[in-house]
Amino acid sequence: MGRHTQPGTGAPAPDTGFWVRVGVASLVVVVALAWWVSTRGGDDPVTTTSPDRSSSPTSTSASSASPSPTPSSTSGSPSPSPSASAEPTKRPPLLAFTVKRTSYITVRVPGGRTITSRLFPAGAKRTYDAKVLQVVNGRPSAVRFVVNGKPREPGPADQPETFTVRRP
Repeated sequence: MGRHTQPGTGAPAPDTGFWVRVGVASLVVVVALAWWVSTRGGDDPVTTTSPDRSSSPTSTSASSASPSPTPSSTSGSPSPSPSASAEPTKRPPLLAFTVKRTSYITVRVPGGRTITSRLFPAGAKRTYDAKVLQVVNGRPSAVRFVVNGKPREPGPADQPETFTVRRP
């Protein structure tokens, strides 16, 4: 007698383990999906801008700044206050870079998601703003990094560099 038959009848036995296997497979899929969704979202908001986008907010802020001096032109004292308060809010991005020669660059939130990891062509420019970022640069002499508005010295030219940048 085969192992899939009922003893003495020759008829196949029902496969009771089928639904158990389907249930376990479904549970594995649900757990994997929940893990994937939870790792996709970061706690730290990161803004990424290209050079084209970074020029448009300045033009928008310039146009929004022009209506405020018009009402304050009647009183001379309030006009310096809006411009003085607008200056401290304008801060440089945490990380900006310009690629001089093709280089592979990875930018990620420590312990979180990878923001970008790709080969950047010469002339590419990017900015990132977050509390903390980890950077891996495959070709240190080929990229000019600016951290918190200050240029960063490149690492050794013969090996990839890894560094972490923080918002002061």
